[in-house]
Amino acid sequence: MRRIRLSSRQRITVQLVIALVAFWSLAGFITVRAVNSQLSERIDNDLVAESRSIATVFELLDEELIDDLADVFAVGGRESALIVVDANGPVFTLRSGTADDPQLLPDIGDLTVGELRGRSGVLFTVDDVGGNEDRYRVITVPLATGEVAVIARSRASLEQVNDILGTAASIALVVAVAGVCLLVWLISRSAMKPLEDVIGTAHAIGAGTLDTRVEVRSTARDVERLADALNTMLGRLQEAFAAKELSEARLRQFVADASHELRTPLAAVIGYAELYQQNMARSPEQIDNVMRRIAAEGGRMRTLVEDLLLLARLDEGRPLASDAVDVRELVSDALATIRVIAPDRTFVVVASADERPAVRGDDIAIRQILDNLLMNTVVHTPDGTTTTVGVATDGDDAVVTVSDDGQGMSGDEVVHAFDRFWRAEKSRVRPGGNGLGLAIVADLVRAHGGTIRVDSAVDVGTTFTITIPRLP
Repeated sequence: MRRIRLSSRQRITVQLVIALVAFWSLAGFITVRAVNSQLSERIDNDLVAESRSIATVFELLDEELIDDLADVFAVGGRESALIVVDANGPVFTLRSGTADDPQLLPDIGDLTVGELRGRSGVLFTVDDVGGNEDRYRVITVPLATGEVAVIARSRASLEQVNDILGTAASIALVVAVAGVCLLVWLISRSAMKPLEDVIGTAHAIGAGTLDTRVEVRSTARDVERLADALNTMLGRLQEAFAAKELSEARLRQFVADASHELRTPLAAVIGYAELYQQNMARSPEQIDNVMRRIAAEGGRMRTLVEDLLLLARLDEGRPLASDAVDVRELVSDALATIRVIAPDRTFVVVASADERPAVRGDDIAIRQILDNLLMNTVVHTPDGTTTTVGVATDGDDAVVTVSDDGQGMSGDEVVHAFDRFWRAEKSRVRPGGNGLGLAIVADLVRAHGGTIRVDSAVDVGTTFTITIPRLP
């Protein structure tokens, strides 16, 4: 069986209608019971008072005068019926109602004079002779003549009041339910309008429109908070999707660049191998040259693969070693190595004797940062360039600067300096380079919780500034 699902507006309306019907039914029941109780008590009190008067009348007046009074009462109408009973049955009868519309007498046929006399002063209820249940409220009064007067008050007026109350309550309930439904529908329509806007925005987002935002004009604080929370979530989703698209685009570009970089040395290795297989290199000198070129291209591919693996490990967030590293000592070792590689270059250290900042990190990774930056100045600057390496502290940070007075970089080159596989087209061409050196430097610095900045101007020079949190 399919379950019926209601909207919030319909659910609120149904709940309010059910609550109203339950409350109205309970209130009606209590009201009818209270009215019945009061009317019944009034009938009983009137019967008791009337029984005393009737007993007095029958004791003071003769039968002829009583008959004359009965005719008068029958014409004018009475609320009570009167029956006088002796051992042989009723001897006097006075119906309730009027002469034109007399009511049925109470049914006391099964009660004897003795039983009626035994119930003297006790109120009880009997049907009428037509079989209508509980139609009369009855009290009996023994007379001095030995007879018993039965005074019965009709409950027809009470039933009439009940019918009127029931009809009025039913009509009022129908009107109230209709009014509540209309009011709830109108009020909830206005109140739910902001939520419908939120739903519409959600559908638009589901269709792929991530730049959609919820614009709610409502005085309800909770609705405004919902809209703000949804807009915040949408902003973050849009940023996440944009970052994902950018990451995928960078990944595709990275794979394409890596394939391109590997293609050239791989083609060279295959070419030299085919040259050897076809016996085109016959002399020992030619064979040695082929083998040397194959080894050089293989080394180039190995360097590229190692750089790619290092970047992949950094992207995965693999933790580096966490040791106390003396930055000044690493700078001295790196400069000693680069001076051997480029003996014709000038390298200057700027640091006071007591400047020996220590950082927590991986000494091999930090040494690779320094080697890459120093080799970068050797490869990308002309002969005669002076490179200055500074070591200092700045508050809680260790600062290392690598500056050269070479030809510098343009603004576009500075923006892309740390991009992977990016290389300058004109002034800073690195023969055989793969465009990963500075990208590795930036990732290694970030892995140590530091920052790197490049400042450069054409014909002035370039300065790389590395900042890493130092140990106390």
